[in-house]
Amino acid sequence: MKLEISTPGPREYYDEMLYVLSYYKKIKKNPRVKVHSLTKYLSVFIVLLIIYIAIMFIANKAFHDLLFIYLAGISSILLAYYIFVLLNANKRIKEYINNTGTKIIEINDEGVRFKDDKRDFLTNWSSIHSIVINNYSICFIPEDMSNIVVSISSEYANEVLKGIKEVNKEDLAYDNRK
Repeated sequence: MKLEISTPGPREYYDEMLYVLSYYKKIKKNPRVKVHSLTKYLSVFIVLLIIYIAIMFIANKAFHDLLFIYLAGISSILLAYYIFVLLNANKRIKEYINNTGTKIIEINDEGVRFKDDKRDFLTNWSSIHSIVINNYSICFIPEDMSNIVVSISSEYANEVLKGIKEVNKEDLAYDNRK
């Protein structure tokens, strides 16, 4: 089975794919884990950190203990880090959306091949741990991170499932759609 993709996927697809990449170990350990939007996940975490920092300042005013200021300071460093990660994620998503090159995904007896203008990767079936089908993305999770995580928009789910079935690898697939 060979898919030629000439249009970029939706923002939600790239957002989910980045979540899978960020939480690779968690998803590899349990392919049934629910995948989220990375930017929404980070945004919620940032809001919770801001609330926590505000509580620490209020607690400092009430109890006059410097420990609360130290906790707020440490949390502020975490907040800056997660804001940086969120901005980077949004930047990467914009780059992916603006990439208009043609991509080819091929599923055959050897494995899964990803090909675009610059790269040509083949991930053998022996190197693939699982295939996770999410609401917006399908990700081929490798056994270790030295291999590439091949992903495709879930709008091609029927074709991918058909290709997986043709090579008798449906036991690797985990359908986590709603």
